[in-house]
Amino acid sequence: LRASLAQFEQKWTMLITQLPDIQEKLHQLQMEKLPSRKAITEMISWMNNVEHQTSDEDSVHSPSSASQVKHLLQKHKEFRMEMDYKQWIVDFVNQSLLQLSTCDVESKRYERTEFAEHLGEMNRQWHRVHGMLNRKIQHLEQLLESITESENKIQILNNWLEAQEERLKTLQKPESVISVQKLLLDCQDIENQLAIKSKALDELKQSFLTLESGAVPLLEDTASRIDELFQKRSSVLTQVNQLKTSMQSVLQEWKIYDQLYDEVNMMTIRFWYCMEHSKPVVLSLETLRCQVENLQSLQDEAESSEGSWEKLQEVIGKLKGLCPSVAEIIEEKCQNTHKRWTQVNQAIADQLQKAQSLLQLW
Repeated sequence: LRASLAQFEQKWTMLITQLPDIQEKLHQLQMEKLPSRKAITEMISWMNNVEHQTSDEDSVHSPSSASQVKHLLQKHKEFRMEMDYKQWIVDFVNQSLLQLSTCDVESKRYERTEFAEHLGEMNRQWHRVHGMLNRKIQHLEQLLESITESENKIQILNNWLEAQEERLKTLQKPESVISVQKLLLDCQDIENQLAIKSKALDELKQSFLTLESGAVPLLEDTASRIDELFQKRSSVLTQVNQLKTSMQSVLQEWKIYDQLYDEVNMMTIRFWYCMEHSKPVVLSLETLRCQVENLQSLQDEAESSEGSWEKLQEVIGKLKGLCPSVAEIIEEKCQNTHKRWTQVNQAIADQLQKAQSLLQLW
């Protein structure tokens, strides 16, 4: 492979070295076949065609995409490259005037004057077209550079917004209070970054509306991409706000759940404690009556406390929808507590019935 590359490079170098001589020979052969007047006519015709094409491009439409700008730039560069190639024709016909001037024949005076006028017209048009192409190429290169820079910024912003959309999808289902709190911090982080990106997006649109040369219409495809970025920004902002609202509701429901769970759990423990301590140390009519009153009071309180269990079940139902991943743990925890609640209520009822029976026998 290296040998092949070296051989290829050697042949290429030989070709480049021989090219100027070949071009010179070709020019000489062409000049032998091409009269100076015909060369001027062909040059003017070619330059008229170049001016006509560039004029049509300016008047009919402006580039609406980066690809069109690249196409125009390439086309103008090809025109200029062809002009550089035709420079030898210009040099040749100008040299022809000097050769005509050496002849002092009177009959050739009118011919020389006419030839000089055509040559002057060609030279003026040559410089005009050359300057026009240079200006257009410079303008298109600056425009393309601005477009490329803007498209890079657009791509960076687009990648970031799409990454946030994907990130928000993963943040939809928290697993615990801690994860909800972390999620709210993530939302705040996205909001902070979004404010910075929004400023960059506004600056991008403003900078693309105006170039150094003055007000320039926004390229259609770039304008469309910038509009899409604004839509994505609004979408991300809406998702963040909705997620924040949802997570704040989750956090509130979780706080209510914790509060209600602690309440019924402590109540269950207290009922067990009160029931155990309601048993009289010394059995008597008075202590038996006191036990019945205490147990009856606990039973009444238990009945009035059923509302707390209903509220707890309601909150659990909401959390199951908001946090399905922890629904099983929450339900199992509450079922165990409710089982102990049912047991203590049954124990109170049994002990109350036993105490009432003893009181009737007393």
